Amino acid sequence: LEVLGVDVLYYGNAHPSQKPLADVRRESTQFFNTSNTHKQDKGKATVGAPEFFTENYNIRLRPGTPKKIAHSLTKHVRERDGGLRFVEALTLPYSQERYEVACNLLNTDVTSMRDIEARLKTWEHAAGDWIETSYRVGTTVQMNLDALAGAQTKMGEDSYNQLVRERFHSKIME
Repeated sequence: LEVLGVDVLYYGNAHPSQKPLADVRRESTQFFNTSNTHKQDKGKATVGAPEFFTENYNIRLRPGTPKKIAHSLTKHVRERDGGLRFVEALTLPYSQERYEVACNLLNTDVTSMRDIEARLKTWEHAAGDWIETSYRVGTTVQMNLDALAGAQTKMGEDSYNQLVRERFHSKIME
């Protein structure tokens, strides 16, 4: 990427001091700049290797949800605010006057998607019915382990690549 003129920003185990992704974004990009509606950092890419495989889970709030309510959900699930262990979360503006809480599950052996969903129920009980939907983004640890197990040979690699294409296509069509 650097050869193509892209500024590569490393994080996690790929960074010399193992800097977390959030710190790299905060210090070197416009990712957290909410006043910048375009939020485009053209010519930059983040590349990293977290200690554990990170699963992603998003919670979209209903149109008209106040920002204060969205932040309260973020704090309810995020570890640094007393939420779930090994969960990073941030509140992002979405479309049509909505917010989304994006969660990184840093160690799913400790905190899983199911734990997040249980936590959402306690938050909704106290805060009200603000959640529109919630969903997993990307692959899970098990999906990756299954893929690696199936790619031990050239034939396995080819069949795995076909499986990835099929799964990707089916997810797009959902």
